[in-house]
Amino acid sequence: MKIKKSIPSLLAVTAALTFGMSAGVGTTPASAASNCGGIWSVRNNSSAIERVIDPSAPIKEYPFGECRTVETLDDGAIFYAWCFTHNKYGNIWIYGRSAKTDRMGYVFDDHLIGTNHGSLNLCTE
Repeated sequence: MKIKKSIPSLLAVTAALTFGMSAGVGTTPASAASNCGGIWSVRNNSSAIERVIDPSAPIKEYPFGECRTVETLDDGAIFYAWCFTHNKYGNIWIYGRSAKTDRMGYVFDDHLIGTNHGSLNLCTE
């Protein structure tokens, strides 16, 4: 192990944990759940077919990790992409439906990979 390279990493992790712990004080489930509501406009304006590349990729009711899971997709599952959006944190979420169950919702972009050359467009009203 190279000590010179690990000390800055260790300091960064320690600082992140310390800040994260103090920043989390006062956070309640109600405030976290405040992202899970309202109206998110979606319509099928794309032709992309995505494949799940994660052992368990949740389809969420809204484009935030803390929101209710509608279904969990297995690795290799097919997801028909309708459109994509950015949440308030700048994360990309794909809205669409499960090929297996037809359940609809948002899947975090990192859980998917495109399988065709179809279009994937921004969700619009």
